[in-house]
Amino acid sequence: MIVVLTRGISMPKDLWRSPGRQRTLAPIDAERLIMSVYGAYPQRDAILSMSLNPDGSPIGPPSIREMQQGTQKGYAGVFDLSIEANGEVRVTLRDEDCLRQLGIPRRGTRQIGTLRTWRPLRILLNGRMSDYSGQIYIVREYHLVLCNEPVPALLEPERFVDLQEDLA
Repeated sequence: MIVVLTRGISMPKDLWRSPGRQRTLAPIDAERLIMSVYGAYPQRDAILSMSLNPDGSPIGPPSIREMQQGTQKGYAGVFDLSIEANGEVRVTLRDEDCLRQLGIPRRGTRQIGTLRTWRPLRILLNGRMSDYSGQIYIVREYHLVLCNEPVPALLEPERFVDLQEDLA
C-alpha cells in the first residue's frame, strides 16, 4: 500500500505579500496518521490518499485507488507512482497536473525520488494562479510512504524534497 497525505494553504496576493506573513505549513505528526491509516485499511495493492487540513486533521475519509494491474502504476495528486522490480516505488512529478493544480511556475516532468518501505518522502511545492479576483498563492505538502508487512515500531526518518520556487 502507498499512503499519500496532502495538505495545503492558499491565500490572495495581498495577504501573501504582507510583512511577517507565514508562507509555510506548521509541522504535523505524519507518522501517527500514516500508521493509523495503514492499520485501518486492509487493501494492500492500492494507493490510499488522504486530504488534510493545514493543522493536519483529516478532511473526510481517505480515497482508495487500486494500482493498474499488470503495469503496477498509479497516480496521486501531481505524481506518477511506478512499482519497480525490486519493490521500490519511483515517484515522478507530472508537469501538466502540477500546472493545473498549482499554477505557475511551470515544472517539467521529472523523477523526484524513490519510495522504500516505511521511509516517508515529504515534498513541498508552491505556485501561483490567477482568477477573476486576482492572484492566489498556494503552498502544498505531500507525505508519501510505501507500507508493507512487517510494521515497524517507528518509521525511518523522512526524506525532504523542497520544490518551492520564488513567487515574487
